[in-house]
Amino acid sequence: MKIGIFEQMTVNNGLILTLFILIISLLALGYGFGVKAQRLPFTAEIGYNQQQWQFLRWWVKLASFAGVLLPMCLLALAWKQPSSGVF
Repeated sequence: MKIGIFEQMTVNNGLILTLFILIISLLALGYGFGVKAQRLPFTAEIGYNQQQWQFLRWWVKLASFAGVLLPMCLLALAWKQPSSGVF
């Protein structure tokens, strides 16, 4: 019996996703340390004015609420329903 390439990829989907997140995180950390140590030709500071900083703070709070806290609350409310784990 021959297994298709897509069926074979879904078997290790969790491993592939974990490795992808790990590699991307390591690259981001390496980039950050490289910029901070001035080994890369980029500057670590961005010249935002006060209004832009206020917008970014508001945006991060909104993204944190909508992307992390809201799904966790919805999962807690629908914990006993079988479809809640899919969300």
